[in-house]
Amino acid sequence: MHSLTTVQDGSLRQNAINSLKLFLACGADPEQVFIYNQADVPGHAQLTRVLSCLTHMGFMERMHAYKDKLANNKANEASVGLFTYPILMAADIILYDATLVPTGQDQKQHVEFARDIAQKFNASYGETFVLPDSYIQKEVAVVP
Repeated sequence: MHSLTTVQDGSLRQNAINSLKLFLACGADPEQVFIYNQADVPGHAQLTRVLSCLTHMGFMERMHAYKDKLANNKANEASVGLFTYPILMAADIILYDATLVPTGQDQKQHVEFARDIAQKFNASYGETFVLPDSYIQKEVAVVP
């Protein structure tokens, strides 16, 4: 679902297969990890819709990807999918009650957003979601 913001040439299926092969080649043990296609879990899209109804436009306009497009005079090239990408990421995180999310420094904003939107949801509808925090290892916080 995330890749739809940039890949529109019909290569999604093969890209997904290649990603799975890469994970396995790097040592991901199917007995130890659960690898799935996000699009096969309706809860991702459903929660994304609910969260999008709780999120104000002004908040979304402060997200990095959108701000980068604005800074480069390419806002007219940004899809709505790119604009709402952080909401899908928030759904990915809070759907599974993640408490710590391993990220790089550049992704910390997305975990903070997930936390903010989970707090807003909980305040509106009752304690439902765990509030996640970033886990950033100093050695790999920034990848050159």
